[in-house]
Amino acid sequence: MIFIEKSTTNPNISVYKEKRWKGANGKKTTLAKRDYEKAIAHYANPANFKNNKKITKKSFTYEAYSHKDTKKVLKKVFNSKCAYCESFIMHIEPGDVEHFRPKAEIHTADGGVLIPGYYWLGADWKNLLLSCIKCNRSNNEAINVSDGVVQNMGKANHFPLSDETKRVRIHNQNIATEDPFVNIINPCVEDPNNHLIFEDNGEVKPIDDKGEQSIKVYGLYRADLVLKRSLASTDLDLTLTGLIQTVQILEQFASNGLPIENALLMLETHRTKLIYAFQKNAEFLGLKRQKLQRFIDDNTQSVHRLNTLGIHLEDFLP
Repeated sequence: MIFIEKSTTNPNISVYKEKRWKGANGKKTTLAKRDYEKAIAHYANPANFKNNKKITKKSFTYEAYSHKDTKKVLKKVFNSKCAYCESFIMHIEPGDVEHFRPKAEIHTADGGVLIPGYYWLGADWKNLLLSCIKCNRSNNEAINVSDGVVQNMGKANHFPLSDETKRVRIHNQNIATEDPFVNIINPCVEDPNNHLIFEDNGEVKPIDDKGEQSIKVYGLYRADLVLKRSLASTDLDLTLTGLIQTVQILEQFASNGLPIENALLMLETHRTKLIYAFQKNAEFLGLKRQKLQRFIDDNTQSVHRLNTLGIHLEDFLP
């Protein structure tokens, strides 16, 4: 997981900008505004929901967040990767438009269920992310490749707060008052590096309680994901080791008066691999950046040698 620079301003798409949908008052409005008004009329009506229960048999369908233009913009913002696990998803699944604050109901940290959820945020741009189905939906996933033991994981409607008394439950309250107590990471608001440590073997460890809750809620410890991160870590190991070994070969050849052209070509090959490993749509940049920072800290002499050859590892860090 990495920090994503996502504007809080509504994107310039029809859903948020064009007033061509009929609103509650009969006048034309945007699709997002219509969803907001209709959601309030449905969910805030005590004839439909009362005392944490759904009374009505009527259903409500949001249209703005599921609009094709909304997903198109989210794909661009998140580089077609899951906001939570950083898996590249668009080539194997359509991806989910995820509501950070769940709209239908809320599952609290103590196992409680609150009905309805943050219904007024169903079309709120600030509340939308792109997610894979593994992180977004409830799934039974293996936690160890070898023994087959599974656990239920995936965000679904989970939204833990560190203080449940601070939860906002209705649309006319200020949602910002709840923000300091949100106990899972929103990668569009804060840097996951402050809460998570990605280890070389692909595992992820919490720095604090928010990190621990995020690992659990998003299922960042599922076995297949850990394995995939470990493979990315190994691949980066090979590239970094190849860089250092090639520099040593280059220095030996130069000191002995031997041709260095082939060594320079090898060096360029490893540098190109590094560029691809850290391009913005590459998977698992959270792990790679932490791993690279550790490498820089632990190999000052080698890093200095690379600098003299015009390869600055720091340039691959944000």
